[in-house]
Amino acid sequence: LIMTAVEFPVDAYNPDQGLGITDLVADYMGVGLAYWKSVDPSLANLDLKVSMKSFSTDKSKGLGYDCDDYDNYIYWLTYRHRFAVVGIGYSTSREVALEPNPELHLGIGTTIPDLVSVFSSKLAKTLKPLELYFINFNVRAL
Repeated sequence: LIMTAVEFPVDAYNPDQGLGITDLVADYMGVGLAYWKSVDPSLANLDLKVSMKSFSTDKSKGLGYDCDDYDNYIYWLTYRHRFAVVGIGYSTSREVALEPNPELHLGIGTTIPDLVSVFSSKLAKTLKPLELYFINFNVRAL
């Protein structure tokens, strides 16, 4: 409900962004996946993650600042096998403002807590919220 409230009254009436149907889909996918994982332990290795295409300051002004900033993020559906994570990601790029071109990415990588767990399981548990970020090597498939 919170994310739907953000999409409709805020983003839908912002002339620089507009209503993001893909944002709503991602919102509900996240809630749905969290629910399914809570009732079915076989889904424990599936997750949603995010990564950035570029860390340069001209590409990223802050999460959701403008279309260029949204285009700089890749949103991933991932599967974990031990500390390795594989994923399929969705992003956009644009040559003309307000005309996004969809992109599909395939990636393999890991997360900060997984890397840290090699040295300290206690620190890895403390850093668990950082597993949202997917450190990866990827190729653009579409």
